[in-house]
Amino acid sequence: NDTLTIGDFDGSITQCTTSGGNKTIVMESHAQGEVWGLGICGNQVVTSADDNKVKVWDYTSRQCTQTGIVSTNKKSLKNGASSMSKLPHSQQARAIDINANGQIVVGHND
Repeated sequence: NDTLTIGDFDGSITQCTTSGGNKTIVMESHAQGEVWGLGICGNQVVTSADDNKVKVWDYTSRQCTQTGIVSTNKKSLKNGASSMSKLPHSQQARAIDINANGQIVVGHND
């Protein structure tokens, strides 16, 4: 399979092939900021972004099944990661993954 699934700068999840071609939006993900983290395991997709949210999606129905927050901490870092978000750095996730047991790990700027 040469399909790439991509978290995009506008909060959407898109797909394209490794050989090129147009990107197709497959899910409207996060409302504010870029999608920085995306993980897929079986029929579940997990995403994290600049909007202080982590989301779990059903890949087949393309519906969000769970939403959680990254952090309640509102501190900003002196030299935080580049972002389009207006939220503090501590509420911006940069990586996410899910394993076969459904455990989710999130890396963020806190």
